[in-house]
Amino acid sequence: MIQIAFSPNPPLISAIDCHTCIKGGNRIKKRILSLFIILCLLLSVLPTAVFAATEYDLYINEFQFTSTNLTYTSGSGSATYNPGTKTLTIKNLSLSTGGANTIIQ
Repeated sequence: MIQIAFSPNPPLISAIDCHTCIKGGNRIKKRILSLFIILCLLLSVLPTAVFAATEYDLYINEFQFTSTNLTYTSGSGSATYNPGTKTLTIKNLSLSTGGANTIIQ
């Protein structure tokens, strides 16, 4: 005859189940860390042109207007370019050439 003894208060989680639970938590942490690293790598290989300023084909002397630099100042005068209307506004600006280069191109 075989006898089976039952404990009146069995443990809710055995030692093996607890180890699996902790191990599974580490697996999730590793997966999140891997996804974060992949995201960082993807952002690092984006072309730098995405973050670069737009260059306009407009120069005063050697100064080129860009989307981040729309105002040229010299002395008490200034020139401001509006790319929306493609207008160059010159206020109290005195320009002269010192050689064969063009002033406004």
